[in-house]
Amino acid sequence: MKNFGLKDLLFIFLIAIIFIAADKYYNNLDLKDWISSIKSKKENVNNYFGIPEDSKITSTKTMESNSKKNSLKKSVRRTLHIHGFGEFNNEDLISIKEGIEKFYKLDCIISETVKSDDFYYAKNTVILLATKVLSLSVNKTDMHMYVTDEPLCNEDVNNLISGHARLHCDGSVVSSKEMTNNNHYSSKNIIGTAKHELAHNFGLQHCVKTNCLMNANGVGKNEFCVDCTSKIKPYKIN
Repeated sequence: MKNFGLKDLLFIFLIAIIFIAADKYYNNLDLKDWISSIKSKKENVNNYFGIPEDSKITSTKTMESNSKKNSLKKSVRRTLHIHGFGEFNNEDLISIKEGIEKFYKLDCIISETVKSDDFYYAKNTVILLATKVLSLSVNKTDMHMYVTDEPLCNEDVNNLISGHARLHCDGSVVSSKEMTNNNHYSSKNIIGTAKHELAHNFGLQHCVKTNCLMNANGVGKNEFCVDCTSKIKPYKIN
């Protein structure tokens, strides 16, 4: 059996003192208050960021959902830039600006004029291709409408149109030429066409109701039917 010397006894005595001191320290520490404090801070952080206390995986989905809602709000608040394209009547730009602002409660700006060149016309004609004009609005932050006095078509140069826009896109084009050719040009009608095309950007398709602004032949109509009104509600406030 090993005989303990003075050094061994002193070492054991020091170890014993350390254990006693540690035990006394942890017994005096109020661990419940400390844990409660940490939990309170976590709840404060979660409340600040809108994260439920019991959320784990679902918190990511909640944040994604909020992000989508915010994106929708931002899209509603965007500005519409109205451009004269090629040959145009400046009074039409002013009329459209005032009409869109009143009808959609959308901020509008008359922006820089766009010069036309051969790229925008159907081959060997002086007729604008709507798809070529709308290429100007691709990858733009806000919405853009191009207004012209020149003839406009989709693909068939023998079928002139007063306007064109794609669903859920940010560009539209309006032409007064077809209206003038058919003796129904007026400030009211060009505003109505602009409202119609902008509604396509907002997601509305053509409507079969003859009294609706979204009717394909709805020249002179300036209001939506009940069904289209409900669909355009997030954008049309009045």
